Amino acid sequence: MDGGQVTRIAVYDRYWSTYGGGEQFAGGIASVLSERFDVDLLGPQPVDVEQQRERLGLDLSRCGTRLIDTERDVTRASADYDLLINTTFLSNAACHARRGLYVVHFPGALTNPKTLRMDAARRTLTQKRNQPAVVFREGFMAERADVRGRLTDGVGLLEFCGAAGTNVELKLSTERWPDGEQPSVQVRTPTGVVFDQRVDRSADAIATFELDGSLPMVVWVSSPSHSPESVGLPWHLKRVGAAVTAIRMDGVDIALTGGHIATKLLPPDRLGFLDTYQRLVSNAVFTQGWVDKLWHQTSDVLYPPVRRFVPTAGVDKENIILSLGRFFGAEGGHSKKQLEMVEAFRLLSESGGAGDWTLHLVGGCSKEYREYAMAVKRAAVGLNVKVHLNAPGALVQELLGKASIYWHATGFGEDVTTHPDRFEHFGISVVEAMSAGAVPVVLNQAGPAEIVQAGVSGEHFSDLADLARRTAALMADPVRRSAMATATAERAEFFGYDAFRPRLFALVESLLA
Repeated sequence: MDGGQVTRIAVYDRYWSTYGGGEQFAGGIASVLSERFDVDLLGPQPVDVEQQRERLGLDLSRCGTRLIDTERDVTRASADYDLLINTTFLSNAACHARRGLYVVHFPGALTNPKTLRMDAARRTLTQKRNQPAVVFREGFMAERADVRGRLTDGVGLLEFCGAAGTNVELKLSTERWPDGEQPSVQVRTPTGVVFDQRVDRSADAIATFELDGSLPMVVWVSSPSHSPESVGLPWHLKRVGAAVTAIRMDGVDIALTGGHIATKLLPPDRLGFLDTYQRLVSNAVFTQGWVDKLWHQTSDVLYPPVRRFVPTAGVDKENIILSLGRFFGAEGGHSKKQLEMVEAFRLLSESGGAGDWTLHLVGGCSKEYREYAMAVKRAAVGLNVKVHLNAPGALVQELLGKASIYWHATGFGEDVTTHPDRFEHFGISVVEAMSAGAVPVVLNQAGPAEIVQAGVSGEHFSDLADLARRTAALMADPVRRSAMATATAERAEFFGYDAFRPRLFALVESLLA
């Protein structure tokens, strides 16, 4: 800014306390920019700076914190800044700052052609007053696709279309409410509150009202947010409200919109919030292609910054294959495919190529996916496979230092044309393992295939037999594996902070010019 004026930047991430890859990206942006600018972290709860340092290696001590509750609050707060950087997955908050930068982790999920036609037909119905229809808008949590119905993040907006007097029956569930808290729900239409009461979590609540003939009629479904001290759930599942489980209009069941809410498969006229941002950046070339295909938008590529892992002095590499990632099946999103990796190790063992090598599968596991994790453990019986659920950070660091090979199989067995969201869009864990000198063997599609140069800094595989074969070749040739490990560590530097810092500053300074 001219005249010595302080430049104020806001970095918005709704899920700071999940400490995931998105938060590493958001925190990396904030940490670097705070070296030169006045940076505030926007989110629904205070950011724990020490936890960010311990778990993600981020220094956010120079950043301030500003609490917001909804996407609309972000839009209003952004007016106080010179630059808003929106890093929240599938956010549709508009930017009222002088400049805006929107970070795309992935633009939304495709579905099969039949569902595409159904969605198109449903949108057409919204334009006809005499045809009942409903569209889910902001406030419904895109990443909770496994929950029965559609879960709000505290306040969810619905658009109803139909003739005046159309009777609506809204069925609401509070079964996912944290234990020890009394659920309460409010449904509000433009004419007033139609439902406001405490409800029994074991039974659905029913709210009824009539459409007023406006097109569309907006209805709010809201509930109190929960404190971060609630026991048993990560933060992003604590700030939840009621789930909409069924909708009837004049006695006709209306299908709930599936997949990612607010941005999934929407035509350009429903993505108007993007016009308030001067620049879009994608986290990989893979994502960039889908931004163009789904949103018809141009974006630049800004790879997330990945901290370098430095093995402990004196620790030698061992005969370990490592894979890091949360345990959940395809129904939960982009599964890390631990079951398939166990099968690949079985093929490796049966061929006699495994020798004394051990496969370590490490990752978090929430209660709803415990059965998937148990299935992985059962599949590993009789094999030299160790499954580490919710392992402490010290064990992760130890295994990164000792692992000689790294496996990454996210997206295997999926169709990239219909479910690109089930693939790894970048792959931070891949780069971390590479920086530690573990040779990666990754699926030959999406982000990891961009990161790993086949035959130089790792290998690409196409199917499980190919994964077993390429891994066996690396196991059998320690000289080649050592040379490739050196190239692997060098390649990881391309995605490190030293490379990220000038890219980010150049991007931000061009926006602020």
